[in-house]
Amino acid sequence: MIKKIVLLLLFFSFCGISASDRSPAEFYVESTHKDDFSAKTDWTNLYFHASYSEEIKISRQDNFIEKPNSLNSQMEQKIRQEIFEKVIKISIDNEMRIEDLIDENPLFKKLFTRLVFSSKVILPSSQTEKKMTIYARIDFKEKENILDLILSSRYYIDKKELKPIESSYQPSSYEKLIIEARGLQIKPSFFPKIYTITPENKKILIYSLAYSDLKLVRKNGYVQFYKDLDKSEFENKKNYYCSAYQSESSKKTDIVINYNDYIKFFSTPLSLKNLAEGNLIILID
Repeated sequence: MIKKIVLLLLFFSFCGISASDRSPAEFYVESTHKDDFSAKTDWTNLYFHASYSEEIKISRQDNFIEKPNSLNSQMEQKIRQEIFEKVIKISIDNEMRIEDLIDENPLFKKLFTRLVFSSKVILPSSQTEKKMTIYARIDFKEKENILDLILSSRYYIDKKELKPIESSYQPSSYEKLIIEARGLQIKPSFFPKIYTITPENKKILIYSLAYSDLKLVRKNGYVQFYKDLDKSEFENKKNYYCSAYQSESSKKTDIVINYNDYIKFFSTPLSLKNLAEGNLIILID
């Protein structure tokens, strides 16, 4: 039996990110490893990356050129199937995963399947005398990728206008909202909701996909998750940093922030415009 091995790829080798492009913040990655398959979901740069490896065993009767080509074709099918099975488990929001949308929406199923089995998800493979490794990547952002497909599939959104609230605070405009949620076991999703609790102890929804700029969500993403940020991000007065004090929803995808933070950030049109354009960061474990 041919022994299969794992090639543990270095992050910058096949992700298409050079050292000069690197963010000062750490990347948040969810990883999966099997005997021959390695996959990761990067919730900071918003993509899914996978690799699949097999040993090459060429007998005397085999053509040393045709054999690897045949193996490469077989491996492509295997990595596509693995990708399909992993990506459909990603949460869209607190109620739905990709697999749920596939079950409910024939159009999305068709578009998603076409994406997974398209040529653009397969990256250049690597080969030595004894092994071959094939790579694949699915981006979440940009046209005809995951977020675009979700929003193009008539995923239900009751569009709402994001309006600044009146308060006694001296309003300041911010470029980015950074929410500290480490320690709350928050699970990443494409569209987490943000809540607050009023002084009357009433829970209200203050931000969701319904309030966002959908055109820019397709391009930039709705949210980015980090494990940590560079110190300069916290010290930047153009960023508003606050803490979530509890998770919301059984799947732990949504968060609740303090009412005072809600008033301070949501009191200016420019802050809300920037938020709606995808300038939301959530720090998680």
